[in-house]
Amino acid sequence: MRVACDVVAFSLISTIFAGALADGSVLARAFCVFLAQFWTPRLAVATFVFNMEPYLTSRLWRAGYAAMNVVFCVPAPRVHAGSAPAAMVALSRFGGRFRIHDRSGAMRQETRTVTLSIAAAQDRDVLYQMRHQVYASELHQHPENAAGRLTDPLDEFNTYLVAKDGDEIAGFVAITPPTERGYSVDKYFTRDQVPVAFDRALYEVRLLTVNSRYRRSGIALLLMFGALRFVEAHGGQMIVAIGRIDVLHMYERAGLVPLGLQTTSGSVVYELMSASVEHLRAHLQAFAGSLERLERTVDWRLDGVSWNDAARCQHGGAFFEAIGDEFDALERRHRVINADVLDAWFDPAPAVVEKLARDLPFVMKTSPPTEASGMRRAIARARGVPESSILPGAGSSALIFAALRQWVTRASRVLILDPMYGEYAHVLEQVIGARVDRFRLSAERDYEVDPTELAALASQGFDWVVLVNPNSPSGRHVRHSDLARVIASAPETTRFWIDETYVDYVGSEQSLERMAASSANVVICKSMSKVYALSGLRAAYLCGPARLLADLSHVCPPWAVSLPAQLAACEALKATAYYRKRWDETHALRAELQWGLQALGWQVVTGCANFLLCQVPADGPTSSEVIAEARRNGLFVRDVRSMGVCFDERALRIAVKDRRANAAMLAILRAAASSRQSLSDQVPSKLETPPGIIERHKIEGERQQQDARWCRNEPP
Repeated sequence: MRVACDVVAFSLISTIFAGALADGSVLARAFCVFLAQFWTPRLAVATFVFNMEPYLTSRLWRAGYAAMNVVFCVPAPRVHAGSAPAAMVALSRFGGRFRIHDRSGAMRQETRTVTLSIAAAQDRDVLYQMRHQVYASELHQHPENAAGRLTDPLDEFNTYLVAKDGDEIAGFVAITPPTERGYSVDKYFTRDQVPVAFDRALYEVRLLTVNSRYRRSGIALLLMFGALRFVEAHGGQMIVAIGRIDVLHMYERAGLVPLGLQTTSGSVVYELMSASVEHLRAHLQAFAGSLERLERTVDWRLDGVSWNDAARCQHGGAFFEAIGDEFDALERRHRVINADVLDAWFDPAPAVVEKLARDLPFVMKTSPPTEASGMRRAIARARGVPESSILPGAGSSALIFAALRQWVTRASRVLILDPMYGEYAHVLEQVIGARVDRFRLSAERDYEVDPTELAALASQGFDWVVLVNPNSPSGRHVRHSDLARVIASAPETTRFWIDETYVDYVGSEQSLERMAASSANVVICKSMSKVYALSGLRAAYLCGPARLLADLSHVCPPWAVSLPAQLAACEALKATAYYRKRWDETHALRAELQWGLQALGWQVVTGCANFLLCQVPADGPTSSEVIAEARRNGLFVRDVRSMGVCFDERALRIAVKDRRANAAMLAILRAAASSRQSLSDQVPSKLETPPGIIERHKIEGERQQQDARWCRNEPP
């Protein structure tokens, strides 16, 4: 009798609490293992040891015995199978299967594709009905109404992401962008209570709602991930949300941070939460396996938002949207100023162009030297280092990806600057998953790197210290002697990676290449794109310890550097006089551009290279608005928020161009900063200098000369 009671009890528990046993918790798994251990021997003994027939003396006994086995056989496999994927409510590990409760409460498990998209107009009415069902009828946050629909004024601006299982809406989430109409949190809290900047980078994620039949599936995880990707793709940097306190743990697992502020709406108590997009993106590592499985079962239909862009670094180059990336209308380039990338304003040396033009058919059809040996010799000769200390590559990005992925692991501790060229943070954090610390630079000090502070940080046992010098996007430079002392004071086990892409604008004597070649722990990365005007050819190199580079060369592919790039690099290194003159002209052009931008009321960081970091006035359009308005009129400049957490919606970077293009940029930016009206009638088809601007720039001649001397580290 006792055994029969145990069997019935276990069967009832398995049936009634099927959902809880499928939630993947330690207790649920342990109980399922216990049930398996109980039932397997029991069936084996009943089948192979005991002969039950003498005891089944009537139809009633035989029916009862059969029913007992049926009670076991129906729920047990269902519970055990359901526990395997371990889906937790909302943020769960998700095994590619949706566990769906039918209207009778029974649970079925199916493999199917769910679509995630932006809600269409015809979806909205269903969403509003679901909101009424959940927030009025179920949670009693709002009173029920006869229409059976819930809406609010923000729906005019909200974007709804909707997850559909076939034609059925499984769940949705709303995203409120920054507008003058505010956010839903404004209804519950005053802005001076909330420790979040209410600016153009703030988005609100709200109304996360899952159909009751899908609440033990991966739908909530999918919606929250989709919301993060949407905000990130639209330039958001901070997310604010309110969540019910009874499911607060779910939001905390997602990476949202409670702010200690609560509010009551109807019968529901909410907690205010926030987190930066950067923090939430880093937090996704905890759900990497779940998202990988989820991706295989989701039909992702968010236009302009891709699943994996969160793992890509943002770059300039948007000007190709105006020219066309199939290159069938290159004449459009005359109506575009590509100041969002740091390509040289000048042409390659005439000798480089002539060499390529003269032998172009041969260069195009011929395979290059396998290891770029001639290019290596030419670089080593020009820099005064051994050939074994040079490793050529197809652009600095190729070398960054190859070298750091070879030398840095998830266990590595790495120190980087903030702000700094974004590719490094991307590779170290998103691609490798290393432990990254940031040396936060101050806007009040023009993002200058203090060598004493850097030395103190570098002494803390990092595996790598990664720097860009001169730094991008600030253009600030640490002197050769100061940086050498920082390296000397660091532990021998700490390696330094120094990107010197722009160092020739300061002076070749400021390079640490010779020091790196004779060291055991310093690697210099140098692109030849910016200072030699070879961006389209992709030529770069590493300079460092021969043993370290030899180990890296074994994982680098043959023919990595194209023949045109190898030929151009060798020829460019011979044209020192031509390029030095262009670099000196760059200082004067940068000073002119800086003067013009400051005349607009902009704050401009005095840099050393071919670009300027700017802060637009607080009482005018934001940088995003200036960028958008300028783009409509053929000028592309760079939003720098992806290069550092220190930047707000007022920062942007502008590349230095020739005098005529600089003048045209100032005309466009002046109008963009003062008015959002189209400038199509004001900007000529070919770039022209506004009358008198060159004369005004010439008045600043003495200032330009002083600025150029400062960038070359000469006394005034």
